[in-house]
Amino acid sequence: MDPEYVTTQELTEKSDVYSYGVLLLELVTARRAIQDNKNLVEWSQVFLNSESSLAELVDPSIGDLFDF
Repeated sequence: MDPEYVTTQELTEKSDVYSYGVLLLELVTARRAIQDNKNLVEWSQVFLNSESSLAELVDPSIGDLFDF
């Protein structure tokens, strides 16, 4: 859920963009939005902040079939 919605209780176009981004993260990582009691966005930020660990974010079953 869009963090801004939690504070404003108002859905906007930004909420849709956020949700779309989470959906893309679910596809790329093969993880659920909430998995192991962790939020996918927060979990992925560790990998997104470091280009060297970005490949670890991607689902291993995809292998080398992607281009950064």
